[in-house]
Amino acid sequence: MKTLCTALVATLALAFSSAAAPRLLVSTPSITPECSIQVIFDLPVTAPSELGKTLPNTWLEVSPALSGKLIWKAQNIAQLMPDEVPAMGTTYQFSIAKNLQHLDGSAIPAGVFGSCASEPLQVRSATTQNRWSSEFSPATAEWLVFFNDDINPATAAPFVGFVSKSGQQVAAKVVQATIARTGQDLSSYRSWAERGITTVYAAAWHYWRKENTSSRTCSPASAATWRWGPG
Repeated sequence: MKTLCTALVATLALAFSSAAAPRLLVSTPSITPECSIQVIFDLPVTAPSELGKTLPNTWLEVSPALSGKLIWKAQNIAQLMPDEVPAMGTTYQFSIAKNLQHLDGSAIPAGVFGSCASEPLQVRSATTQNRWSSEFSPATAEWLVFFNDDINPATAAPFVGFVSKSGQQVAAKVVQATIARTGQDLSSYRSWAERGITTVYAAAWHYWRKENTSSRTCSPASAATWRWGPG
């Protein structure tokens, strides 16, 4: 019995002395240019004097490579500030470098501790133009489609078409959407790369947009229209 108790105490002591692996916390379901990526350690790893500072990333390894710096939000929480926009439709693995320790001297488990995929190219919204007009006809309707990144109408065209219930297929003519063509302000739709700009640059861009909206004649390349056949 004494031997059993001794073994149990030793096991519990080992469990409590072994730190858990870091945890990955992404603010959105998938990685996006503007999301927050944080790593949470089991115990404090940095001094209070380092909190709020932007420092070189000597802790976090990302594959495929995603260079950046770290901002320490708490003694055990670091936020990755990428120097580049993450690739679209890519799964990133996050690892802790070897031979790192908590402030109390205990080892931090090295290796992969989490992964997350970035957002793939996808349709954000699609609307039929003038659907409430008395002249509207499904046979000649034009669709306004927004993507989460820039697209090339010529490249996208082979993948776009209309299919009837009977299986008849009709090719679509795909063109870049413009304010003149759609009658809508399309300036709020930004490309994947534009969404990754810094807060300061974003504020300046929004100010420029506000001042120049009246003279803007075309939309971002993430918006396109398509309609039946060659019309």
